Amino acid sequence: MSTDSAPAPQSGVAEDIKQGQRVAVSALTTNLREYGLIIALIVIMLFFQYTTSGTLFKPVNLSNLVQQNSFIIVMALGMLLVIVAGYIDLSVGSVAGFIGALAAMMMVIWPLGIFSNPLVVSIVCLIVGALIGAAQGYWIAYHKIPSFIVTLAGMLIFRGICQALLGGGSSVGPLPDSFKALS
Repeated sequence: MSTDSAPAPQSGVAEDIKQGQRVAVSALTTNLREYGLIIALIVIMLFFQYTTSGTLFKPVNLSNLVQQNSFIIVMALGMLLVIVAGYIDLSVGSVAGFIGALAAMMMVIWPLGIFSNPLVVSIVCLIVGALIGAAQGYWIAYHKIPSFIVTLAGMLIFRGICQALLGGGSSVGPLPDSFKALS
């Protein structure tokens, strides 16, 4: 008579599971440096989820986080293209501050007919920002000046222009409700 060899496949499956676990642990320990930030992010998220009594992952909170940081996301996407191309832009924060100050001044201090419309102000600010980027790109591309130098100069120039535009103050307001509704 032949012997039944049914337990053999089960032990083979168990060995495959153990081998898979060993590979997973080995991959985790080998790449711990790469996974460290993800693990730290998960630990921080769980900590704040616990300390805020579950508020962190509520839909209204996630919506507020995205809405309040949307301009940073847009700037980060633009910077991604610059960094992938092998350059650096130090002026992005100063240009964003200058454009924000320009928008506020056009709507609050200089509300001349056309500038009373927030959509027009937004389009004008996008055009001014594109012109600033094109001007800096011109110096980098056609005159071969390193992007670090051009954007460092741009950072200082636009921070100074922003301070001059605001008259040394830090805020202009109140902004029109129609502009606030755009966010």
